[in-house]
Amino acid sequence: MQAHRFWIISTICWLFVLFNIERLFPVINIASFVYGLATLSGICMLISSFARKTAFGLASASFILALVIVKCALGYEVQLDSLYLTLAEVAAVVLTMFLCRQIGQGIDEFALSTNQLLMTYSSNSVPGIKEAEPKLLEEIRRARRHERPLTFLALSASSPSQQPLEKMLRQLIQNIEKEYVTACLSQFLSTETKSHDLIVRMDNKFLLLLPETNHSEAGHLTERLKAASMSKLGIELTAQEYAFGVDELTLNGVLNRVSNFNAKDNRQTVEEQYTMETASNNSKPVDSEILVEQNS
Repeated sequence: MQAHRFWIISTICWLFVLFNIERLFPVINIASFVYGLATLSGICMLISSFARKTAFGLASASFILALVIVKCALGYEVQLDSLYLTLAEVAAVVLTMFLCRQIGQGIDEFALSTNQLLMTYSSNSVPGIKEAEPKLLEEIRRARRHERPLTFLALSASSPSQQPLEKMLRQLIQNIEKEYVTACLSQFLSTETKSHDLIVRMDNKFLLLLPETNHSEAGHLTERLKAASMSKLGIELTAQEYAFGVDELTLNGVLNRVSNFNAKDNRQTVEEQYTMETASNNSKPVDSEILVEQNS
């Protein structure tokens, strides 16, 4: 947003100079149609996404050609004696195009980010643990009945790095960030796993039930998911496999392990955040029971 404000302010200042240039510099006598052409070029950059995506050199060359053609058609001389004036007119059109192009691209980036955020929030591809528990139990019974391998894979994403935020918005931003990362991972896991794999969300963690998959195959899948998540999303995954019948014998045992999975790291994060909060406010340290309640 700071860059967007900068380009808007720069454009306003430039337009003020452009439309008062003959008063500020009496030597420069720009043709009247150049003001209209500069305005038209700026409007095209703001309205047309095609013009913004086109190479700037090609777009500016087309308007420079139009300037020369209109200038000749209106009877203005294009000679070496008036070369500096022609260059000033070209600069007026090109600079207006460039500034309006930067504003348009800033709006495009904001619209793209908003659409991505809405798309990820509307994603409901991964069910919650309560909805998926019958399916989990069904797969466990099937594995027991037919004595087939079955592995659980728990995943947890670390928060991406970000610049310090204002205190009053910090908690809101963190909550939105967690939901955004979780929604992104929901779509990612739905596309990166097999159709018969079952994905369940538990708060900010994911539990994958992998039928017909032994512990070794689950390890290979874990490495592939970590690499793909880092390359496609820029998110680092932490994973732990639980072989059914070896590491755990019941669904409740697996769920308890997943609940405690990565809990130590989360507790440290809460304590660090609280230390920063109390240091800035010069308040008293919080009781340890409150920290435990926040972490839970």
